[in-house]
Formats: sequence, C-alpha cells, structure tokens
Amino acid sequence: STAMQDEMQSSLVLGSLFVFITLSIGFRSPKQAAVTLIPILLVVVWLYGLMNAAGSSLNIVTVTIATISLGVGIDYCIHVTERYRESREKGETHHEALVAVGGACSMALIGSAASDSAGFLVIALSPMGLFSNFGIYSAAMISLSLIASLILTTAALGLLSSFGEKRKDAVEE
Repeated sequence: STAMQDEMQSSLVLGSLFVFITLSIGFRSPKQAAVTLIPILLVVVWLYGLMNAAGSSLNIVTVTIATISLGVGIDYCIHVTERYRESREKGETHHEALVAVGGACSMALIGSAASDSAGFLVIALSPMGLFSNFGIYSAAMISLSLIASLILTTAALGLLSSFGEKRKDAVEE
C-alpha cells in the first residue's frame, strides 16, 4: 500500500511536468503554462489539507484523487486561460478580457463543475467507506478546481498582464 501511494505521488509530479511541457508548447509561453498549472497544484495542497482537517488518512483512494485533480482541474484552468488569450488577441484590454472570462465562460464552468460534482456525490452514497470518501473528496476537488480556475487563474493572468505592461513601458522609455 505504501509503495502504491509513493508511486501515485511520483505520478503526480511526473504528470505535472508533462502538463507544463504540453501547455508551454500549446500556449507558446512557459509563463502562461505556469499561470495555468499552478492553481491546480494548489488544489492538490488544499485537498490534502481538507483531508487532514477531516481526519482522513492518505490511502490509495485519496492519493488517487490528488492525481485525478491534475487531469480534471487543468481543463478548467485551460478554458479560462484560452478564453482570456482569445480576447486579448482580438485587441481587447486586460479588463475586457477578464469580463469575457467572467461572463459566459464562468457560467459554462460552473455548470460543468456542478454536474461533475453531482456525479461524484452519487458515489458518496455508497455504504463502502473508501468509495464514499472517494465521492466526497472528488466532489470537493472539482469545487476547489472551479475556485482555482475562476479566482486564482484570473488573478495570475492579471499579474502576468501587469508585469508585461510594466516591462513594455520600461522598454519604451
């Protein structure tokens, strides 16, 4: 059991590296790849904190949820980042691009997260403790991923944008 948990932790690190490389290639920007990946890595930390606060121990099921969160949660952050990038490429200001993300994009993500969470909460009804915990923590992971994508990713995009504008202003002077 311990060896399997160690392997799952290793797969989380390796998966994060592969996601970063793939995003860097796709976005053609390691900065935007980091802005997209870091919120989901924080979700893993929050999830482990939630499990600890609830008194749950790490086992093969709970460790699996952390690894799954990388795959599930990154989709939300990619959606936010890509919507922001599309708006900026159309010539919209940083503020206009964030409004676009907060509009229809956020409603789509909220609907997706609600249906995903509901699906996992059905598993929480299982009389078997491991499956019940899997359902509860998976639903929590999806909710945390939604928060990370809509709040942390947009905040990070704002920091990246303001940093880029300051550099641009310094170069022009």
